[in-house]
Amino acid sequence: MIFLAAVAAGFERRIVMNKERAIKKTRILFLAALINVLAVMCVSAQTGDFTYQGKLTDTGVSGNGLYDFTFKLYDSLTNGTQIGSDVVVGDLPVSNGIFTADLDFGTAALTGGAPRFLEISVRAGASTGAYTILAPRQPLSSAPFAVKSLISTSADGLSAACNLCVTDGHIQSLSGSKLTGVITGDGSGITNINGGNVTSQSITSTQIAPESLPNTTTFKLLGSLRWDLLKGQNSFSVGSNPVSIAFDGANMWVSNQFSNSVTKLRVSDGSTLGTFPMGSNLIGLAFDGANIWVASAGQNRVFKLRAIDGTVQGVFSVGSTPIGVAFDGANIWVTNNNSNNVTKLRASDGAALGTFTVGALPEGLAFDGANIWVANTGSANVTKLRVSDGAVQGTFSVGAIPRQIAFDGANVWVVNGSSNNVTKLRASDGALQGTFAVGSNPDAVAFDGTNIWVANQNDNNVTKLRASDGANLGTFPVGSSGPRALAFDGANIWVANQNFNNVTRLMPAFPQ
Repeated sequence: MIFLAAVAAGFERRIVMNKERAIKKTRILFLAALINVLAVMCVSAQTGDFTYQGKLTDTGVSGNGLYDFTFKLYDSLTNGTQIGSDVVVGDLPVSNGIFTADLDFGTAALTGGAPRFLEISVRAGASTGAYTILAPRQPLSSAPFAVKSLISTSADGLSAACNLCVTDGHIQSLSGSKLTGVITGDGSGITNINGGNVTSQSITSTQIAPESLPNTTTFKLLGSLRWDLLKGQNSFSVGSNPVSIAFDGANMWVSNQFSNSVTKLRVSDGSTLGTFPMGSNLIGLAFDGANIWVASAGQNRVFKLRAIDGTVQGVFSVGSTPIGVAFDGANIWVTNNNSNNVTKLRASDGAALGTFTVGALPEGLAFDGANIWVANTGSANVTKLRVSDGAVQGTFSVGAIPRQIAFDGANVWVVNGSSNNVTKLRASDGALQGTFAVGSNPDAVAFDGTNIWVANQNDNNVTKLRASDGANLGTFPVGSSGPRALAFDGANIWVANQNFNNVTRLMPAFPQ
């Protein structure tokens, strides 16, 4: 069955009654809210007729007697085009305001799902005067128990002439046994294929990805029990020569030195969320809780980007060749490699709060909760600055060409590029806690809450050291050339590989 509904709003109109009825006063007609509109149709022989029922108020009281009605159907609430012909119902009885009219504008008028609006005009019965139009028009809608549309029979079958008349949106599922001919595509949506149904020689080795065949990389790693590489390792493309990486709590930001851009990756799946061009010779990155700060060594400036969308919030001048960036909870610190100093900027507005001399060719830096530590590549030492005023708290010798620094909650770790080791210093006083061998040309360091990770640029791998005693827990290939930067996202270690223009994600939990 089909049920059509309409609602008549309460708008008053004045009507002059026929003189023949000897009524010379003005009467007020009011069409009240619809009580019910029903069209009961047999499914096997559906038509376009329906029943309209409403309530009429005449001069403030419920109408009684005979009234003439004219019903028109439109495609719009106002103006629009009339659909079908007028339906005139004369001398329609109204009792206690209630009236019922059978209407039929034709089956075609109600098909296709297009909106329809009913315009109702009324005058006193037996009158030849003008009709009063009751506004607004009343919308017609399908009632909730419809079981078949008026034109559904046309969809019961498809003719052979149906060429491209069925779209993707019409198809819910297909049985593979019904498909014949050549099927094109990359097969990414095909699942649950029974290998026993693949006939001999029907798929050649050149059509299969290398990792899906036995005895290749994945299976060799499985045989070697290299769960550290099998579980959780992924590589994601970024820009040219990625050299720095920073975590904002949900995403990884990567500076692409030669692309003059920064890439934003979602850590959950590595999806690229944006690439933002700026400056030149981009190197260091830091997150301040709301923004990403990027050092442009080619322009002697730092850029402040809003982390949610990469919008530039400001550009601030610093010293010559800025490389490293760190955040102390309120301020941004920048190492100026060719100025042999660091610049302190207020994070809220980028105001310059001071420039402080350190060692030669400063590069990496880290915050220990009270002080900023600066690695001086040209002096083979690190400088400790008090964040409140930049006062030097000490200068401590480390290995040759110290590049980057990480803080583990009690100690600072310094990678020494030419010494192929890392130095562990007690943060409180700079006392040497140990020197530990790693790979060739270490260039980056990160702390995962328990262990220290070091990127060995010439060996294309990373070394994992236990932070408590420096014990070597393993060296793991990253599958790319030139690991240059590291960051920890709370679960994974991310490695920026400058020569392959990508970043690799590792799970530090394997092996222990």
